[in-house]
Amino acid sequence: ERGIRSLQIVHQLDNRFTGAAIHHKIFKFFQKVRNILTDFRFKSFDVDENGFNKKGLTAEGFEIVREMMNLRMMVDLAHISEKGVSQIAPMLESRVVSYPAFISHGHDREMMADEKGDQEKATPC
Repeated sequence: ERGIRSLQIVHQLDNRFTGAAIHHKIFKFFQKVRNILTDFRFKSFDVDENGFNKKGLTAEGFEIVREMMNLRMMVDLAHISEKGVSQIAPMLESRVVSYPAFISHGHDREMMADEKGDQEKATPC
């Protein structure tokens, strides 16, 4: 009703909807600080063998993506962990006509220098 057509469901740090794509060590540090301040446990991103965030969509994350699609909002995949993106993809494909999604800002892995191309935030081609 207010003209909002898109939103990012996560940015630099994990939130209640999904994990964030890790792309710089400073954000690992901020995630640790955030966790200390919010629940007094020292933890960081739980990463796989590639250094990618293991956290994907939460129940609320699935709900917000479904609701965005019901409202015909564009699904922006920027900053979402690869696990989260892999969970959203079947939701997009499940519609009669595949639902559109986009990455509002990012980097193509194959076009980036080695160190940037290895980051989770870099978009696989």
